[in-house]
Amino acid sequence: MIDEMIKLLEKAKQVVFTGAPGTGKTYLARQIAQKMILGKIVDDESKLTLEEKTMLEEQMGFVQFHPSYDYTDFVEGLRPNKSPNGDTLGFERRDGAFKKFCSRAAQKADSNFDRVYERFISDIDEQYSEDNPLELKTDGHNVSFYVYPNSNESLNLLTGPSKKKQGSLTPDKIKTFLTDTPYKWWSGYYRGVLNYLKRKYGLSSSARKTEKPYVFIIDEINRGDISKIFGELFFAMDKGYRGKEASRVKTQYDNLIEKGDVFYGGFYVPDNVYIIGTMNDIDRNVESMDFAIRRRFTWKEIEPSARFDAMWSDLDEIAGTVKEEARRRMNTMNTVIAETKNGLGPAYQIGPSYFRELATYHDDSDGGFASLWENHLKPLIKEYLRGFPNADGIIDKIHGAYKNPLQAEGDAKEAE
Repeated sequence: MIDEMIKLLEKAKQVVFTGAPGTGKTYLARQIAQKMILGKIVDDESKLTLEEKTMLEEQMGFVQFHPSYDYTDFVEGLRPNKSPNGDTLGFERRDGAFKKFCSRAAQKADSNFDRVYERFISDIDEQYSEDNPLELKTDGHNVSFYVYPNSNESLNLLTGPSKKKQGSLTPDKIKTFLTDTPYKWWSGYYRGVLNYLKRKYGLSSSARKTEKPYVFIIDEINRGDISKIFGELFFAMDKGYRGKEASRVKTQYDNLIEKGDVFYGGFYVPDNVYIIGTMNDIDRNVESMDFAIRRRFTWKEIEPSARFDAMWSDLDEIAGTVKEEARRRMNTMNTVIAETKNGLGPAYQIGPSYFRELATYHDDSDGGFASLWENHLKPLIKEYLRGFPNADGIIDKIHGAYKNPLQAEGDAKEAE
């Protein structure tokens, strides 16, 4: 799922994850950022190396919108500033969170070979083997060759119909071909791999011009006044105008930007900046988002069941039968919620992050399910149904599906 989302983001440049509360949309956004920047997902960021932490701090940005968040926080604005001797108070122009992030992205460039090659090796490892290797064509020849990874993440080379083992293609030598410096031996094989990487994974043809991915996450994107926060950036965010020097936008404080600033002469969103927004479908202010922002984002709904395993990946102490019971109860409860037209519906389904609270109550006699209902699920559903007729009856029906999932499943089959 994460690899699919990365491919979507790389094409669309900016995506908004929507769905029911607690589906792990923000968690998913951080996982995508980790995979794009580090080439892997790390559940516990404390275990990252210093270099990896530095990369994430440099290449991943995060803000959460709220009603008081505005243009000066996001793009740029005037901020109070004391004189050097502290006697007088003045104002100076300062970049906001997103503009600072874009400034870093515009000044940094490197090859995407390592990230692409890691994804390539991972795919081969999962889908192919020595008995069933990946078949490619040599560059300029009609001879097929076959590759599969070895323990050093190089590619073992098999040639001809008999798949006779010839040697290894190392990543360093493959990478060298990006600068058009061919090796005398097996050059067709190296170029064959490069052509495959370019065609399937979007490997850049020049290592010196490829840019590092910078991922900016906007949590609760619908809770702020979007037009007020983005201002003239609507134009700059458009995929058709990304990274184009000729499409620079004059921001409100453009006359205060000094020479030497990367955005002197106008602001632009670098092509290597990817934006992920998150929002809950049931929030009251979803409908107020204008079509200008909706048009510039690709929208992807995250289903509660799709993220269940990911949200439980670090809860080993309550795994096993409790996990499967939690999955069953969540699904049967959400089926009733989705089918309840008066006050609820599919957008009000409850995501797996709520069931992580079982880690708090798992020592209870029933594994914590009763406490989870009384302390977290019931109050939430009661708030959903505030002011609706027969709210208590609906809650009882949902509770029945939650408490007796097997019976609820049986009732559903009989209804069919």
